[in-house]
Amino acid sequence: MLIGFRNSICAVFLICLMPGSICSKELSYESCEIIANCIFSNRNYSLSERMEVWKELKSDCSTNGSYQEELLDYYLKNERFDEARSLIEKESLSNKKKNPEFLNILQKVSIFLNIQQGLYDKARSELSEYLKEERNLFEGYSLLGHLYFCESGDLGFSKKYLEESKRWYKKALRETENFSDIAKVYSELLIVSYFLKESHEEVLKNFEMAWKYNPNKVLLNASSCYFSVLSLLSKGDVDMAKHILDSQEKLGLGLEHKKLSIDARKAILKYEGK
Repeated sequence: MLIGFRNSICAVFLICLMPGSICSKELSYESCEIIANCIFSNRNYSLSERMEVWKELKSDCSTNGSYQEELLDYYLKNERFDEARSLIEKESLSNKKKNPEFLNILQKVSIFLNIQQGLYDKARSELSEYLKEERNLFEGYSLLGHLYFCESGDLGFSKKYLEESKRWYKKALRETENFSDIAKVYSELLIVSYFLKESHEEVLKNFEMAWKYNPNKVLLNASSCYFSVLSLLSKGDVDMAKHILDSQEKLGLGLEHKKLSIDARKAILKYEGK
């Protein structure tokens, strides 16, 4: 099965796997990213099947950090947080004197994991160090927005914490001109707006901005899709709600997406009286 899978991905990957190919040597980060895109953009196979093929490139893409980045992303999408943390700890030790960009990625994912697991004080401490080191301000402010949003959830969606989350996300927007970054923040802001009980128009305004800059940033965010669908249904736009879910499901994403997609489908059926 994997042979057929390899041949169907793209010519770059097929050439890479041939004896004596460039894969017999260490690949650059950019080359690994091209191959990773070829593998993970093929939606005819499950995410776990695509990951099995990617694992065959471990020896070629480990040194530059590309292999570990994709593996971390896979663990996070499938809520395998213990494995993600174990990988971060291992790689942080082995990369202390090399590849500062990859260490930066490990630091961001570590903060994200602490937030996801409710270790807010630890995440706040790591974020303080991250910002002191004058790392990427956009990433730092975005993580602060995420931190306050998650913390608000543990406090019954405290308005104070939600407003703080919104403030940091707005600050993050001022630190980037990258369309994907902008879309990512708006996809988070629409969730914050929903829980702040702002109007559906306000939620959809954030949705429209995210969709305008990069639709995939909405589709890759399970909660953004879900709350966009609910707000669209409140305005009677069932066609767009279905379009979002259809587009999302074609991406073959992880567990959280599947759970919320089922709930969103139920909301549409209820709206249609079925």
